Amino acid sequence: MQYLNNFKRIYSLLYFFTLKELKERYKQAYFGFAWMLLVPIVTMATFYFIFTKIFPIEVKNYPIYLLSGLAPWFFFSNGVTQNTTALSGNANLIRKTVFPKHLLILANLNSNFFSYIFSLALISLYLIMSTGFQFRFFLYIPLSLCFFAYSFFFSAPLSYLYIKYRDIKPISDLFIFLLFYAT
Repeated sequence: MQYLNNFKRIYSLLYFFTLKELKERYKQAYFGFAWMLLVPIVTMATFYFIFTKIFPIEVKNYPIYLLSGLAPWFFFSNGVTQNTTALSGNANLIRKTVFPKHLLILANLNSNFFSYIFSLALISLYLIMSTGFQFRFFLYIPLSLCFFAYSFFFSAPLSYLYIKYRDIKPISDLFIFLLFYAT
């Protein structure tokens, strides 16, 4: 019974931290939560323009092809770059209360995961409209959960290292930038 109570307490704390993260990220922004979709859409439009008009390439359904690559990338890169400072940015909270510190990292990933889910919904909707419903669409669920775990296990050590070594942030930002062009 105590395990269940601890689980409820941790889950509610994670829920609270996720809402806090979402509200802080978009507070005092005119477009608010629309930025979750606006940035990936503008990036996709930019790449679409570059690779269809300036350097034309022949890819069938290029916008959906592009979105299916950019959606996980945005989730991963935003998760890593924002999570690097997740613990140090909440230092006062960490000093004043006792709770599992990794919840701050998970909350940050959760807030980025919402944007990823919206992108997956757009991709799924397009695929359902163009090819009809197929059961292989359910593969998105375990793949997304694996990707979430990968992002957590990649960004959590960086967040802990950043507390002691402040060079971690620019190094991880540079690594993410280079990784984007390497892929």
